[in-house]
Amino acid sequence: MAYRKETSSGSDILLYVLAVFVPPLALALRMSSPEITGCDIIINVLLWILGWIPAVIHAWWKLGKAERARNRTVVYTTAPGPPRY
Repeated sequence: MAYRKETSSGSDILLYVLAVFVPPLALALRMSSPEITGCDIIINVLLWILGWIPAVIHAWWKLGKAERARNRTVVYTTAPGPPRY
């Protein structure tokens, strides 16, 4: 089975740049992903209040996790059924 590496789209790159300036906003724009929840945004706001760098690192981590989840390929296989006599 061959794996292919997905590259970031233009919108993903813009979100990473936006995360440098306003990390909670970048996460809020990507909230359609199941990997980013409202709790993550609240955590990021608190990190942003406490310090800018932790909020940027958290936002990049969550954006990367959401991007990997979006690019993941799921292969479904059928399990063998009961034997037929």
